[in-house]
Amino acid sequence: MPNSFSFELMDRVLIPNLNKSQTFRILSGFVSGNFLSEIVKLYPEVNFEVYVGMANQGIATEDFYIFRRLANESSVKVFFQESAPVTHIKAYEWKLTDDTVKQMAGSANFSTNGFLLFHELLVETSFDMNLLIKQSGRFVDVLDPEAEKFVGKPVEASEVKGEAHDVQKQVLDFWLEQQTSRTAHSEYVATFKREKQINKFNKAIDVPVLSYSKDRHGVETLESKAGRTRDMELFPLDDTFMVLTDDGYKISMHRQGLFGKLLTSENFELGSYLRKRLSLNDDEGITQASLDKYGRSSIKFYATDDDKLFLFDFSKNA
Repeated sequence: MPNSFSFELMDRVLIPNLNKSQTFRILSGFVSGNFLSEIVKLYPEVNFEVYVGMANQGIATEDFYIFRRLANESSVKVFFQESAPVTHIKAYEWKLTDDTVKQMAGSANFSTNGFLLFHELLVETSFDMNLLIKQSGRFVDVLDPEAEKFVGKPVEASEVKGEAHDVQKQVLDFWLEQQTSRTAHSEYVATFKREKQINKFNKAIDVPVLSYSKDRHGVETLESKAGRTRDMELFPLDDTFMVLTDDGYKISMHRQGLFGKLLTSENFELGSYLRKRLSLNDDEGITQASLDKYGRSSIKFYATDDDKLFLFDFSKNA
């Protein structure tokens, strides 16, 4: 039985296939210029070939010039259907890096609505994409001067203007922000592992998690073991430094307090972070029992060859 997907199409269909694609072909009744633009930014190495099936009923001016810009600046080709009847098909074809082909068809337009907002369906199947395009009649390249005749009021106006457009933009922006965050975390984890291997024989200190405190002004700190100032000499005294955590966060920190024996984070909720690592709710305190259950009670900080970069290891297997 073929795989079918009816929710989270962005994260379960589009992105996993683009991650291993060299070419992506789209035949869709409606295509959002903004949505296409953001996806192209994420995958500049992928060749996009886009066929807009309902173009003869009008392309929004904003979309038209986004399509033309992409075709001029990127590895993107966009074609507008001229012939009738209009094509309302939604068919997608990925040519993967191993030269195999994956195809899906269903109800989802290539837009924020189709892949993020609406309840849509895409099913793995097999078809002749070239034949579908041929059966749709004549298409006009967006770079052809003739393509300007398609600019006009789109049939699916709710896709591109007004309040609905604002909602789509917010949803897409939020997804992109999350995607960027996930990518950064992955890169930071990889950097942490690499730096730990390189600097595993460098100086390191253990800082007890139970030393965490938050004062009445909201300042969160960690204190060196038994208050030993010498331990904190691992870090610069009068300057901000960066800390990479084993699970992919980058935190600005500095020393403070008498003789600089305290560590505090900048614009980072250290307590919430530690409780999350320990599977505690925000209203629960950090106790020895919760640390015993987790499997360790201290954070190991490693120096690196960069005197402004340190490693924060609170992994269970450290």
